[in-house]
Amino acid sequence: MTAKNGKNYASKITCPECNHPRMQYSSIRRTDTERIRYRFCPSCGHRLRTIQPLNPPTAPEQIVPFISKGEGRYNAKLKDFEVLDIRRMYRNGIYSQAELAIQYGVHQCTISQACLGKTWKHLTAAPS
Repeated sequence: MTAKNGKNYASKITCPECNHPRMQYSSIRRTDTERIRYRFCPSCGHRLRTIQPLNPPTAPEQIVPFISKGEGRYNAKLKDFEVLDIRRMYRNGIYSQAELAIQYGVHQCTISQACLGKTWKHLTAAPS
């Protein structure tokens, strides 16, 4: 549903913090099996995410905690366990960063930042 001012509203979800009647969509991600909506409250700024299975199409949305780190991010290309494997393989000299980038389908810069601990900081510390 879109309001007159162009903002997307989710009419069925009420903010659990302040009971604001409509939470706005910040983004929507769709997989083969589910629709994931990231929402925020325009009143208090509270964020949450909902998951709706696509089969059956009338399945209700489930509210799940909003995770803003690692694989919980809407634009994450890697999973937590993959980053740990990447760090281990690079540290042990099994693969180069370029080879890991090809293997995981990401840019070499992404691998470099993960290995140096500039990204995915919530996982174990990067090797010194």
